[in-house]
Amino acid sequence: MGEILAGGLRLAGLSMRMVLALFMARYLSFADIGVFSLLIGLTGLLPGAAGLGLSYFVNRTIIGMPGERAIPFARDRLLITAVCGMVSALGLGAAAAFGQVVLPVNPWLCGMLIVIEMVGFDLHLLLIARHRAMAANLLLFVRSAFWIPIYMAVAYLFSPLRTIEALVITWLCGLIIYGAATLLFFRSAFTSRSFWKTPFDFGWLRMIAPRAMSIWLSDFALAVGQNIDRFIISSFLGIAAAGVYYFYFSIANAAFLVAQSATTQPYMPKLRIMFSGDQAVEFVSAVNRCLKKLVLFSLATFSLAEVGTIVLVKFLNRSELESQYYVMPIILLGMMSKTVNEYLGIVDYIMEKDFRFIIMNIFLFLTVISVTIGLTMIYGLIGAALGVVLTMTLFAVARGTIWFREAKQLPFLHGGTSPFAS
Repeated sequence: MGEILAGGLRLAGLSMRMVLALFMARYLSFADIGVFSLLIGLTGLLPGAAGLGLSYFVNRTIIGMPGERAIPFARDRLLITAVCGMVSALGLGAAAAFGQVVLPVNPWLCGMLIVIEMVGFDLHLLLIARHRAMAANLLLFVRSAFWIPIYMAVAYLFSPLRTIEALVITWLCGLIIYGAATLLFFRSAFTSRSFWKTPFDFGWLRMIAPRAMSIWLSDFALAVGQNIDRFIISSFLGIAAAGVYYFYFSIANAAFLVAQSATTQPYMPKLRIMFSGDQAVEFVSAVNRCLKKLVLFSLATFSLAEVGTIVLVKFLNRSELESQYYVMPIILLGMMSKTVNEYLGIVDYIMEKDFRFIIMNIFLFLTVISVTIGLTMIYGLIGAALGVVLTMTLFAVARGTIWFREAKQLPFLHGGTSPFAS
């Protein structure tokens, strides 16, 4: 039941994002949609690119930790995230001041948006690690979707507000409401003695820093690799082409995140506890069971997304979308491979295969950059979509091969019987 509720809550939030994409496709220019896609990409890549690699260790360590220790531990992580966000915002503001980037709204507003989104992203992961998937997805809904119907209603009634500037300001107001909701939901933690009296744990930070830097390279590669496509499209094909791509990508990504929320997220803490408790046979069986559920759930979700997109494109009647529709099924195929690749990457993370996790993510980043640039230059928008399919399928197959080879041996290493034994 919890998995269904978590998936349903995530579906509600992502549905709002898709409705926003439809509204923008109906009333805004594709250039404005392209700018919005770049902002979404920026807030998506910064938590990994500027997060110093700490989340990898924090979220794994905090699982099963007593509440009195977990509260200051999470507080320290979020403080570091806020500082990193402020530095990133200042860097963006400086780049805008020197004419290196063009921001759609006031740099101070963009800076606030970046900081709150970064803190919200890390808080979401911390709550998942603490078995609070429902709270995590409820707050995610407030952060990412609560403001959307408000903007659409106002913009529909007042056509001068159908601009990217008004959209971003409404988004920021939604983030402020999210911050207030977080303080209200977790007021017991924010008012606890451990939150205020426990000193910042510099010792743990010094201990983990050498290892965290290598993880940061992996996080940087993963975050940039997952969001670089729209920047590449914007550079080579124009901002309007990035807007068209984002329309299709937002629908495919919504289907991907629904599948992930309903399968991978609820399983992650359970798998970590099994592995930490030397329950090797149970761990292997649970990983394979979740993988099967993920594939089946993803097939159903992506099939529905394909049918829904056909209807939406006909309804919107925008020539830019109709002429590029063939991009959508290709993106969905790439997202299918991405679900498997990311899940098996999480399995590496749970098993503390840190070196392999880092190397695979760095190679994925390099492959995505080179393949996407090359195919986009040759084939345009369809090339960008093909880049997703080729890279994600390649790495999903590689990670799957490694996992099934290790899974046959893992139970024996722990004194169990392999579930692959005939």
